Amino acid sequence: MIESPQEDIVAIDESSDLTVAIKDTVGFTIDNPLTSDFSVIIGSDIRSSFFNYPNPFGYTSRPDTRFNYNLEEDSDITIRIYTLLGELVWSRAFKASDPEGKAGNHDGDIIWDGTNGKAQRVLNGVYVAVLKTKSDKAITKIAITR
Repeated sequence: MIESPQEDIVAIDESSDLTVAIKDTVGFTIDNPLTSDFSVIIGSDIRSSFFNYPNPFGYTSRPDTRFNYNLEEDSDITIRIYTLLGELVWSRAFKASDPEGKAGNHDGDIIWDGTNGKAQRVLNGVYVAVLKTKSDKAITKIAITR
């Protein structure tokens, strides 16, 4: 039970689902109960917004990974994935006019399935992803487990 500071409403978790019944102090249910969903707060710049999920990935229930990033302006972008030794594994390029290059938040627009440029599965391990725009770059680590 969570009481409001004014004590006019009380949030009561009546079941195991996400819906929370809201009742007033007399006990009457208030229509349109509140619900909560998973949220991730990210920065507006590319460096603090660039990450992949799920991480790690590569097994049956998580076969690929998706990249999140935020562009402050339309930009040509490239994403490259390297081994820890600096060998290029996979690369894609997008123009500013492509959906992936438009300004704004990109949640999963770019997907990597854990294969190299020849469509061969890469080995388990840690990889480095580099996202470059016309004016900046961001780096994140990726783990593959199978």
